[in-house]
Amino acid sequence: MYVTGPDGRHYLKHHLLDMGSTFGSNNLMPHMPMDRFAIEGGEVRFADLAVAGKLEEGGQYQCRLLDEKGKPLGSPRVLEETRLEIEGELAPERYYGYELRTQRPGQQSWSKYTRVYFYKWEEGRHQLVRVEREE
Repeated sequence: MYVTGPDGRHYLKHHLLDMGSTFGSNNLMPHMPMDRFAIEGGEVRFADLAVAGKLEEGGQYQCRLLDEKGKPLGSPRVLEETRLEIEGELAPERYYGYELRTQRPGQQSWSKYTRVYFYKWEEGRHQLVRVEREE
């Protein structure tokens, strides 16, 4: 059977996942994380590859500020967009990070984390240094 276009993507996704395929459930969805991180204009921006690839419809993103050792600073926030404003009261010349998770419509729990770390040189000047994903 050959199915192409949007119907083919829909068929493949549902066929693999509905059958409990080891490939689909263990490889396809977990490897469609947030990616393409950038820091622009005082914001961390990213792409949700599952949404960009039309495998999933949006959802929410949970973010939590981290210190240089990966320890949480404050409570998590929930976002609807793939960008978050870097909090302004951070001391300069230090490393920080954000822990990000996704929650798709109909899901009860948050995904495994993706952490993006950056260095704050001074107010308004940040540098992306590392991205880390929970296995």
